[in-house]
Order: sequence, then structure tokens, then C-alpha cells
Amino acid sequence: MTIMLEFDEIQGNVLKGYRFPQARFLFATVEDQESGRAWVGGVVSRISFATDWGFARPDHAINISFTYQGLAALGLPSESLDSFPKEFQEGMTRSAERLGDTGESSPVRWEAGMGTPERTSQTHLMVSIYATNSSVLTKQFDQLKDSMSAAGILILYEQDACLLSGGKDHFGFVDGISQPPIVDSGDPGRPGDGLPLPDGTWKPSAAGEFVLGYPAQDGAQLPVPYPANEFGKNGTYLVYRKLHQNVALFRQYLTKSATSLRIDEEWIASRIVGRWRDGTPVELSPDSPNPLIACDPNRVNLFNYASDSQGMRCPLGAHIRRSNPRDSLSGGVAAVEGHRLIRRGLPYGPALAEGFDDDMVDRGLIFIALNANIRDQFEFVQKQWMRSGGFINLDPEHKDVIVGDNDGTGRMVIPMPGFPRHLVELPRFVTVRFGVYLFVPSRSALKFLSENR
Repeated sequence: MTIMLEFDEIQGNVLKGYRFPQARFLFATVEDQESGRAWVGGVVSRISFATDWGFARPDHAINISFTYQGLAALGLPSESLDSFPKEFQEGMTRSAERLGDTGESSPVRWEAGMGTPERTSQTHLMVSIYATNSSVLTKQFDQLKDSMSAAGILILYEQDACLLSGGKDHFGFVDGISQPPIVDSGDPGRPGDGLPLPDGTWKPSAAGEFVLGYPAQDGAQLPVPYPANEFGKNGTYLVYRKLHQNVALFRQYLTKSATSLRIDEEWIASRIVGRWRDGTPVELSPDSPNPLIACDPNRVNLFNYASDSQGMRCPLGAHIRRSNPRDSLSGGVAAVEGHRLIRRGLPYGPALAEGFDDDMVDRGLIFIALNANIRDQFEFVQKQWMRSGGFINLDPEHKDVIVGDNDGTGRMVIPMPGFPRHLVELPRFVTVRFGVYLFVPSRSALKFLSENR
């Protein structure tokens, strides 16, 4: 049975990747409940929903999401607040240990004290502004800032983000290639984006994996915040993490490892990630990047790991194999279902020029993930797939090289004919600077909030 998505209710960034080159994320606190609700009611007309995208793309898009504390500050009834899952109620700071947010990534070290209990309780909402250029971004920001100030909504924190040349991240890899397509969303995705089936075809994810109020992959429906039809349905959860990337350290480590192992730096980098820097999957082209594959949307993600169970082409611990194991787990597709993430991130900070040492400028990735179940999607992937190697038959201590909470003692095994190579003494290349869990309401939910029924 076909279940139609209510596009006019779902915020636009849930179903569509905007791919705007610039963005600004505003975190704010609601100082007065009544004026805050009135502001929410007034801002609905400026929010981008899934129906706002036709043949001509607008020059900007605005979205809004709320923390649990923010919903409480706006006066959401207790029966609604109590219906949210524990992970959302407690927030990301309470999940720090299981996420690996320790040491330099500990919430107590987050920017502007954003991880302290006082500041966490004050972080009520996030407004995301995406734009085609800086002039449009500034105009939209100024208008929103004025309206927020008039409503007694205080901006606590601002973060700009911007696409880098070639759509690459600061480590030099093309990013955002693989995204799970959603059934009946209007975006079929590319070959290989979905879930692999035994007959070689790929199926999209069920809408309920990412949008509340619809069946998930197993046919069941995830719990929807109360009241379901007026408030919870068509919403989802957003994971926001500011991830500092130590580019200089990454480059130095590649050079050191290449010298020690007598292997080309780019070859090592490709095994760490699972793709060459241009996006070519090492599973399809293990010896070198292939622009014919990298530039072909029908080929760049069309692969699985069925014939590479030992990781001779793509190592078992490669970043993209960990984040989306496809058909390589013992449980088959069922072991991957329910754990996919929609990613909507952007880099922040200027690129570090080749050949330069660390200039001490902050740069990294604004990681944004959308999922209907924080525990079984984002937290599962981070804890089970990024922080452990046990699920891929490696030592449990083997963590992801890129985003794992490595401390200088970890290693990665790279299988090769004859004998494997080992990357050893892995440092931490990515540090968490700020993170928060947010609820992305539907159009009806925003109206519900503004009326405080």
C-alpha cells in the first residue's frame, strides 16, 4: 500500500539536500513564553517546506528546530514533553560517554561553554539559513535577528558554513556522495544509494526511518510525540555537531605512515576513507582514482562488498564501509536497516593550503544528520560502527580513523596480498566543539506550538 508523504507539512531540508553554498546556524534562547510563541507563529511563513521546491530553486531556505528545553520554554504541555524519547529529553551532553565525546571533545570544553548545564538548558532553538551567496545570507539573517530581538529571543551562538572548492571536506575528500533515498519522496537517489538486495537491485528506505508518523523499514511505526496528528507527525530529529578537523595533523600522519610503510600517501588515504579524494570508490578502482567513475552519478556509488569479505580492496575498517556496511555484515541487509542517516552538513572555516603547516585557524565540518530514532540511528552508528571494530570482525578497540575517539594507541589493519599493513598510534583527527539534539516540527506542529493548545 502506498502511503503518501505530506510534503506541505515536512520541512524542506528533511527530504531534499539544498546544496546551497553558504549557511548560518543561529542558536537562541526564549526569554518570554508568550512572545516566543507569537514569534514562532509569525515565522512559519518564512520556513521552507518540501513543496517549496519546483523547477526554479529559490535563493535561500530557512528551517527551524527546537531542543527539549526549548519546547518546554514555549509551554508545550507536559503530556507532550513526556512523550519524547529519553535521548532527546536528556540531550547530547548526557550521551557524551557512549558517543566518545571525552577528553578534548568533552562537553565541558565545548565552545562558549555550550556544553555546561546552564548553557545547555538555555539552548532552545536553532534557525538554519541557507543561501546562494553572502548578500542573500546577510539579508535573511538581519531580518530574522530583528524579529527575534523584538520577541525577546536572544541569540546565543552563531556558526557560518560554506562549501569548499570541488565539494570536498577539509581533509580533501569529496563529501556527501552517499545518501539514503526515501520511498515516494520524489528523489529516487542514485544507483547504490539504497539498500542492496540479493538480486543486485537497490531499494529505498521507508519514509518512517526519517519522518515520524509513517511505517519504518520493518513496517512498524516509531513512537510519535503527543498529540500525534497535530504535533508529532511529519516531524523528525536533527543531530547537530561542530567537528573540528586537524588538517595539519592528518597530513603529517599520512606522510609519516607513507615513509614507514613505503607506500604512497594517497593510497593510504584512500584506504582510510574507502574512496580516493575525487570520490572514486576503492572497491571499484583499488589501484588509482578513476574520473570516469567519479564523475558518473550512475557509477560513483554503485558497489557492494559481497565479493570483498576480507577487505582486500576496501578495508573492513574504512570510514565509508563502517558508516554504511551495505551487504557486508553477517545479518545481511537487515543488519543495516534502521541505522541509516540523512546527512546535510557543510564545511566551516577556510581551507588550509597545500604544503602549509597548521595556521591555528579553526576549520572542520558542521555535521547534520536527520533520523527518526536518535538511539538506533545516530547513536548506534557512532557507538557501534565508529567506536568499535567488533561488528566487522576486528578487535573491538579498532575505532574509525576519521571520527573515532582515538588516543594515540589505536591502529587500523589494511589487508594486502602477502601480509597486512598496519596504521599505528592513531591520533584524534576530529574533535567535537559543540553538539545538540533538536526536533524538526511540521507546519502543523509549529502552529500547535504558537497557539499552545
